[in-house]
Amino acid sequence: MNTLDDFVEFLAKQWSGKPDALHLDISSDMDRALPPFSLHNERSYKPWHWYPITSHPCWKEWKSGGQSTSSLQLQNAERVSMWWCASLEEAAKHYSWTPSPHGTFVSLRTVLRATMIASDVRGAASVCHRILDWGGVAKKTNDASRLWIKDQEYAGTLIQALSCAVSHLHPSAAALSRFDYNGADIPMNSATTKLFAAADPSNATLIFDGRVGAALCLLVRRYLEVRQLPLAVPPDLLFYWGKHRTKPLLRNPSNTGFAFSEINQVSNIARAQASQRANIVAHRMHEIKGISAEDLERALFMVGYAVNV
Repeated sequence: MNTLDDFVEFLAKQWSGKPDALHLDISSDMDRALPPFSLHNERSYKPWHWYPITSHPCWKEWKSGGQSTSSLQLQNAERVSMWWCASLEEAAKHYSWTPSPHGTFVSLRTVLRATMIASDVRGAASVCHRILDWGGVAKKTNDASRLWIKDQEYAGTLIQALSCAVSHLHPSAAALSRFDYNGADIPMNSATTKLFAAADPSNATLIFDGRVGAALCLLVRRYLEVRQLPLAVPPDLLFYWGKHRTKPLLRNPSNTGFAFSEINQVSNIARAQASQRANIVAHRMHEIKGISAEDLERALFMVGYAVNV
């Protein structure tokens, strides 16, 4: 079994059941912040990953105790200051994101795919901008990702470019050359990755941003620690983390044993390669556990909000 396949087996264990502890060195801190408690059916509950949260609107769904978090049956008071999960599967169920007037990601990707089928370049460009609005990225009108959309729209090549990106990032793709044309032919960043995921009719492309990357780095580090492998990250497990806007190191999973690079410090092609590796992981997780790429992405997104706690 190669390293990537072995890592996928490790991830499958983290999905449900009894995952390996992620924070062996600070469990006592967590016990003080959120001690083990009992659920309504008297089962004991022990968090696997946790972190403090803020008053940002992205936590509204979590704090409300809505359908996605109803399994815990806890009072809202515990949710105001902390987020937690007992496994990767529960992290996906505890997904929380800012309500958007532009709709959900699912509704936006449905519209984008319809415009692509209809060869409606102008309509595709419009919904691409709305997807960036939904994701809270590329907020300035002169942001490079928005300018790329406009350039592709004016050239009439936006739909082809999106389709090309999807085909290059597919788990079975052999080359990523379009991401390495002077480093700028198809940009790979936290904004455009949302467009590529939305444009993929097979739903096999993850949104590979700094949070998803941070979670993968944390899980790779834990995998290497559990397996007691040499203190170096194998090339087929290279992922990158992205800085938090106000707490730069919150998403840095590096420790004295394993170092991971910040996503904006590596090349466009390196980010694309990491994105494809994430898609390969998602594909194999689906093969062995039946987990959808979207559920895995949601789990990683939530875990990756804070990995250095």
